[in-house]
Amino acid sequence: MRHPDHAVTSLQNEVGQADEFPSLEAVAHQAARNFGLVFDQQVLEVESLAVLRAQAEAASAREFPADDRPLEVPVEVERLKQSAERPVRT
Repeated sequence: MRHPDHAVTSLQNEVGQADEFPSLEAVAHQAARNFGLVFDQQVLEVESLAVLRAQAEAASAREFPADDRPLEVPVEVERLKQSAERPVRT
């Protein structure tokens, strides 16, 4: 029967010194940077979830101009609607 810490001990032997590992903060920054590169978006740190929610509410409160133009039916569709013939199936 194997000791429960066997895998951890083996991993420690493979890795070496624990102080060689990057900090959790460094890993988080690198992950955010790579996420931004993949999605071509800047990723910014926020202080807390409450701050993020407040920013989202403020953004949704801003009014964006609506595009109130009526729908324009393409000429090709109008032509098909007015045609007495049904499309020919092949």
